[in-house]
Amino acid sequence: MLSVLSPGSNFQVLRKDDNESTYVLPWFFLSLCSSDWAQSMNSGYELLNCQDKGRGIFATMRFFLGETVMEGVIEEDNIDENHSHASQMGEFRYALHSESITKVNHSCNPNCGIRLNESGAHDFVAMHTIEIGDEVTFDYAMRNYNIEHFPQKCSCGASNCRGSITGWKDLPETFKSTYKGFVAPYLLEIDLRLNELAHHCIDLTSLSKGRADAHPLQKR
Repeated sequence: MLSVLSPGSNFQVLRKDDNESTYVLPWFFLSLCSSDWAQSMNSGYELLNCQDKGRGIFATMRFFLGETVMEGVIEEDNIDENHSHASQMGEFRYALHSESITKVNHSCNPNCGIRLNESGAHDFVAMHTIEIGDEVTFDYAMRNYNIEHFPQKCSCGASNCRGSITGWKDLPETFKSTYKGFVAPYLLEIDLRLNELAHHCIDLTSLSKGRADAHPLQKR
């Protein structure tokens, strides 16, 4: 929470309890700050330069497991093609989210996951406690079945980095298990449909083979 003191007051930081910090600023301090800074304090995140990754989103408040860190807003739906800033919204549907969402960097050890809000856009929710100053990250495989528009080598720097930015399709099962409850539901629907199709093909192959064994062609 952000509060402003009257003239003559000193800058203070008060910790009300273990779950919340209250920032109390002199009245003139906000006049020296841009509206973007004030907005970032209220939103809970800000866009900053990020070493080796250009820019990234960083937390300006503490978030706990399951809390919404960033609310998704669809800027343009049903775009013509998939690209590096596109979010997959269904098996054959892609959209552009608002600018802030597109600035969140990938990590193979993310602190945020995906949750669809009422509009169908992607909210970013905390997978564990996120402290002030932590970079907000998610795994691109949490929303895209295939990844085709990023460098082959991943540079997230995580201790469990898998070496490349992959989509859900090529994500190892250990990662899929860890991300349970934090991925876009249509990815699971695609997996289910493809698995059912694969089993159906296997059943047809077995049936055809059985018929061939029962009625072998006679040599002439």
